[in-house]
Order: sequence, then structure tokens, then C-alpha cells
Amino acid sequence: MPEWEDRMYKAIYRLLILGASLAGAYQEPLHRCEDEEDPDLGRIQPIHRISFLARFAVANSKASDDEEEATIGPAGSWLFNHIVSDTAGRASFSDKYCYLPGWRGDFCALREDNDCPLEAVEGLSHSDAHFVVWELMKVL
Repeated sequence: MPEWEDRMYKAIYRLLILGASLAGAYQEPLHRCEDEEDPDLGRIQPIHRISFLARFAVANSKASDDEEEATIGPAGSWLFNHIVSDTAGRASFSDKYCYLPGWRGDFCALREDNDCPLEAVEGLSHSDAHFVVWELMKVL
């Protein structure tokens, strides 16, 4: 139970930190709307509101990678670095899940194409890639 509680609290804290760090990006359209010269912006037709919102990466599904990186990149980098800095968690995950028969390690090796969709990045192991996704899913 203590191990479960620690993991739950860590996920909750990460979620709160991410929410706070992304709040500004999601609130920016509202603040910009107030700064616009058009005083009727709040009363215009919805299609015009959509075109206004499309100027912001958080509300534009067709935003470029650079726009998205500028908006959410720092929060994503912080989360990745925070997860990867947990060396004890990475080791524990590797011991518990990646080398036991029937778990993730076997899953990757037994795929028909023998190709796991996760790739190790920045000098991390394949097990670490699974750990990062595992921790990210806890936050989500």
C-alpha cells in the first residue's frame, strides 16, 4: 500500500504542476480577446470565433510542430526529465515488468514484426521508454 500511495501522489503532483504550467497557454485566447480592438468579438458569430481561436496552437488542430513546441514543449520537457530522473523507479520497473515471462519484455520480443512501437531516446534503454509511457499514462 505505501508504494501504491507514493505512485498515486507522484502522479497527482505531476498533474497539478502540468495543469498550472499549461493554464497560461489555454487562457491566452481569452486574454487576447480582451486586448483585441474589436469590442464586439464576444458577440460575433461562432464561425468567426473559431477563426480567432485558430490563431492559437492550443485551439488549432493544424498548428505547426514549431507552434506546438513553443506552447507545450517546456511542460513536456519538464515532465520527461522528471520521469527519467527517477532512477530507482526505472530500475524497479525494469526488474518487475520487463524481464518477467509474460510481461512487457516478452510482449515486445513476441510481436510478429518483432518491432515495438516505442523507441529509446536520449541514451535510455528500451525498458526506460516503457517506463516513461507508463508514468505518463498515470498522469493522464
